[in-house]
Amino acid sequence: MNGYGIYTVRNTEEIQDDVSLIIPSIESYEAAWDRYRTVMMAQSCNIPTPETDLLSDRSKAPDRAVIKSRYSIIESDNELSYPGVELIDGNNSVDQEAVIERMSHEPIIQEYVPSTGEYGFFAVYDQGSPVATFQHRRIRSTSYSGGASAHREAVRIPEIDRLGRRLLDKLDWHGPAMVEFRRDSRDGTFRLMEINPRFWGSLALGIAAGVDFPWLYYQLASGYSDDGVSDMGYNTHVQASYIRAELQHFGSVCFERGPSFVPRPGVVETVLSQLRSAPTSEHDLLDADDPLPFVYDVYKSVTALLDRL
Repeated sequence: MNGYGIYTVRNTEEIQDDVSLIIPSIESYEAAWDRYRTVMMAQSCNIPTPETDLLSDRSKAPDRAVIKSRYSIIESDNELSYPGVELIDGNNSVDQEAVIERMSHEPIIQEYVPSTGEYGFFAVYDQGSPVATFQHRRIRSTSYSGGASAHREAVRIPEIDRLGRRLLDKLDWHGPAMVEFRRDSRDGTFRLMEINPRFWGSLALGIAAGVDFPWLYYQLASGYSDDGVSDMGYNTHVQASYIRAELQHFGSVCFERGPSFVPRPGVVETVLSQLRSAPTSEHDLLDADDPLPFVYDVYKSVTALLDRL
């Protein structure tokens, strides 16, 4: 089971003479890459998590459950795959052998956390110390039932900062990482979902809000000391959208039928929400000096949506 990141970390000695590597130790990376180990470690330092088990350790799924890969990327038969997430009703039985075969490994099973919001804590660390941090609230995802962010807003919540730093400090982190939380609607607790031990897909929002993570990463890789790289403040309430993901979200509202316990918004409600946010949002890939990537991405996105009609 290998992703590109874990390959790089495991082979640091072979390539470090040719490139500057700002990456964590193999022990830290594997603890973050393995979602089951991440949850166990978080529980050990009093960070709230969903109830989590390996699939074979559960004779019966908890009510409203999530089955997800232990790893964001799986290698099987020299091919990479992205197993994704399955939402199931606890009253339904789970064919464990079929799921393990489908995902090419034994996944984890978690209780579904009813949520009032999904949040991300983002950071670049230098040998266990945070250089810069950032937070966002996810407003829309690629699917109405979940997935990568399509539209988000910069926020600053002390509890998320405290929990995110505690986890990355515990890992003695080095480099970029995203820590994902879900706010439990039952008690308001921020519960850890996972760590993405890499730069994240919504990177453009942090830059628009005032935290230039790639530049900070470059500075660290160029050998600047802490005196030359300092924690950067940022503007809250800045929003950003990824057009392709927004169209995927719209398509999910039109065509997908998720589990009954995940409310599906109406088509008109979705369109109005997207239209209201568009004029005041930053847009991933949009740059007046280089507009073609944005134009091409919009073209491909619209084409993909029309193919579903």
